[in-house]
Amino acid sequence: MKRQIIDVTAGLNRAVSSAEHERDASPSARKHIEHDTDNRAGLSEMVSAIARGTGFDNFQVLDQLQRRVQGSVPSERLHDFASYLKHSLGFEHLSTISCVDWIAEGRFELVYHFWNYSKRILVQAKVSIDRASPSQATVTDLWEPAKFQERDIHEMFGVDFPGCEDLSRYILSDWQGPPPMRKDFRTREFAHEQYHFKEYEPVWDNQVQGGYYSNHAEPDPEAVREIRPGRVASRSSAERWWKEEDHE
Repeated sequence: MKRQIIDVTAGLNRAVSSAEHERDASPSARKHIEHDTDNRAGLSEMVSAIARGTGFDNFQVLDQLQRRVQGSVPSERLHDFASYLKHSLGFEHLSTISCVDWIAEGRFELVYHFWNYSKRILVQAKVSIDRASPSQATVTDLWEPAKFQERDIHEMFGVDFPGCEDLSRYILSDWQGPPPMRKDFRTREFAHEQYHFKEYEPVWDNQVQGGYYSNHAEPDPEAVREIRPGRVASRSSAERWWKEEDHE
């Protein structure tokens, strides 16, 4: 019952989100926003405020419907820029930091997503850093949750974030290879160099009737009751091993 409630709730949330997106993205909604003087003025004023306060005049409205402003910031100025957005322009939330590997250009691009919720404006700041020795000063002193995002980029791309107190691994805890999200990482070659392959034959599967190697065998009633009370085993190899049915 609990699982069903969760599934229904998730379905309703998806439906509402989809309906809101279709409404906002409809031609009539877009036309209304594009002709909304206050909307355009608010975005233009934010672009001007960024230029006045930081000296960066390359920021521009990327999407008026989604109220997005985007521009580039030098790596060494990113912290000052972020601090100004937070303390002077009301961008209280750093929602995420993403990383793009421009391998042909020898650089990584970090994209910082700053939100001002009172004005409903998203500012995206792009920062380019050298791919050979990637490093970018931390912003965890401004937004502590950025530690999670910096750890993730450090782990997956090898970018260093001086000043971040914790860059330890949290997903690839036993990983001995290079950062796997770099475009020059070769999954197959690395796997064959590092691991010894053999045919997969799990021992436990032979010990339970109805498993992969004995899928057509008659299920053991004791095993059914012991492992998954209230469930019955499926005899069809095309179906899942255990399927929910009314238990009479």
